[in-house]
Amino acid sequence: MITRRDWLKQAGAAAALALLKPGLRAQSAPAPLVDAVLQLGWIWNVEYAGELVGLVKGYYQAAGVNLEIRPGGPQMDTVVMLMARKAMMAVEDVMLPGQAVNHGARLKIIASTFQRSPFAVISLPAKPIHTPQDMVGKRIGVPTNQAWALKSLCLANQIPPASVQIVPVGYDPAPLVNQQVDGFLAFVTNEPVQLAHQGIETVAMVFADFGLSEFTNTLVVREDDLKDAAKRDTLKKILQGTIRGWQDAITQPDAAAKMMMDRNGSQYALNEDVQTRTLKAEIPFVSTPVSQKQGLMTMTEESIAANIETLGRVGVVIRRSLFDTTLLEELGAHPTP
Repeated sequence: MITRRDWLKQAGAAAALALLKPGLRAQSAPAPLVDAVLQLGWIWNVEYAGELVGLVKGYYQAAGVNLEIRPGGPQMDTVVMLMARKAMMAVEDVMLPGQAVNHGARLKIIASTFQRSPFAVISLPAKPIHTPQDMVGKRIGVPTNQAWALKSLCLANQIPPASVQIVPVGYDPAPLVNQQVDGFLAFVTNEPVQLAHQGIETVAMVFADFGLSEFTNTLVVREDDLKDAAKRDTLKKILQGTIRGWQDAITQPDAAAKMMMDRNGSQYALNEDVQTRTLKAEIPFVSTPVSQKQGLMTMTEESIAANIETLGRVGVVIRRSLFDTTLLEELGAHPTP
């Protein structure tokens, strides 16, 4: 945690001066910072570059929040952390909070870091997959719990899901490299970058180019906190600091990646070249033509409807009421670089 700033509690000299010179008033002490916790879904890496930049550069403190950002991992359940009030905000994808709301949780998504889904099927140049139709009859390695994305993509492109052979795999793309599968379901901002670092070229078919829309790394909060004036103000400040951090990460990706390495590189065995390439690959998914006009983390009615449709194809009911855009609206336009 970044330690809170030491503020002067008294302005004694100014007060004394005010007594001697009529018309001068002592300046009041700065308001104390509000403590809050932001829970990440995964370990520290440039997927959260904006949050780290906001933390290190003091953007959260400047907004009035003493923010602790806690890393997640494979066992992290961000919804549980929110409902147990162990965090005020969490970074999570749409499906998990959406399903939790369907089971009675009172949660809201207030913003989305990634405007476009980075889901992709990657393949080797010798046997490329360029379109969803190219997957028919092919073996596609699909990590645990991600088969829904492939199914939704197939249905969006009038392809029977059964015509694609799903091979359960882990998150390591080795089965593709070893040609045990013809394609591998990945984030285009992740596994292809790691393979490129190893000198292995891949071809990526990005799902967002073929009708799959899903916000990624959304900011999730409790509904009752949005209704509480003081907590709502804190949530807005966290959002403000995060936006400022991502603005810097987009315009200075090399510096942001180095910042991540300096802060968390050794703890999580990060590679600076991979982190830098990954962040640069993320930028088109964070800074889109829409966000360049309306601002980082924006959620338009069209994009919300597209998310609802994408998940609805696989039987996951997500309602418009899950999304609350009022804090973004109150912050006003903040166009991306």
